[in-house]
Amino acid sequence: MESFDANFEDVPETTHRCESRREGDWIVFTCKKCPEYERRYNYKTGEMKVKNSSKEVNHIGHFVPNYLKKISQN
Repeated sequence: MESFDANFEDVPETTHRCESRREGDWIVFTCKKCPEYERRYNYKTGEMKVKNSSKEVNHIGHFVPNYLKKISQN
């Protein structure tokens, strides 16, 4: 089975790739280049919270649940 690789190549320098993790019902995105930035998305309610966003930087990222990661590795 092929694995999914969303590394967002060919993005401008003003676009930062975020890392993600799950905390309960929330998907949390953080940026290594902007340690104060955080985006939280509640996948059950659709609520979005963003801390320390910048107009000069676009943050992108994705979240793959662990069970899908395991499937793609088989």
